[in-house]
Amino acid sequence: MKITPLAHGLKPPPIFHPMPGSVQSFIFSTSRCDIEAVFAASNFYAPEFYKLTAKNKAGAIIWSGGQSLFLDAFFSQEFISDTYNKLILQRISDTGNPSSGQILLIDLTTGTEKELTPKGAYAHMGHFQNFDGVFYMQHGNIYCIDFETGKEFLLNPMLKKHFPAIKTWWTCPVKNCIIVVTANTENNIALFDIYEEKIKQTGTLLLDAADNVNLAFTSSINESVLFITAEFANRNTNGILAHTKSAYYKIEF
Repeated sequence: MKITPLAHGLKPPPIFHPMPGSVQSFIFSTSRCDIEAVFAASNFYAPEFYKLTAKNKAGAIIWSGGQSLFLDAFFSQEFISDTYNKLILQRISDTGNPSSGQILLIDLTTGTEKELTPKGAYAHMGHFQNFDGVFYMQHGNIYCIDFETGKEFLLNPMLKKHFPAIKTWWTCPVKNCIIVVTANTENNIALFDIYEEKIKQTGTLLLDAADNVNLAFTSSINESVLFITAEFANRNTNGILAHTKSAYYKIEF
């Protein structure tokens, strides 16, 4: 695991691209399909909602959400697995009710969808990428489903046990592993095997001191790398956080 700051002026490559003639609708492309996200509405508790369609490379529709609306959180989550040909999304039935979400699993081989949860308020969901499994968060619990073994488990007690100063975590390309970032100043990033419950490697993510540091992650479809965007903010004289700088890093596995 090698952590490298990106050279000045470089940023992680974008994974969504604007659809022709639109600044609010986007396309996400993999080696197998294109996901079209067409802007539909916005509301007070979530910036935007989208209608989604998956097409193969010949332009034929594999799956369509029809008139259903999907929360824009997929822009910042591992919502698709190119290897296992699956989508995980949060469908919203009432844009005025944040508790009307429902987690859907879409099989991009058959075009079928399955409801994984009842309606409720959900956060931070995605596909693990390095094995055929998904996760979603509700009320502070991280629920995980491994489709290879049929095992269902909670991730948050495991993380709390091994990382008392955890800051955040994300998926990575290494089999059965995730990346965990802690609040420590040294050895603050770990490659953690969730099945062996073992730290495989550690490294140091050099972050400047700030009142608030927000981390965002971007994976690569074609490479075994993970990009991290760090946004730094400090409080002004009125106590309000103001953005001061951004920094970008690449982790190679």
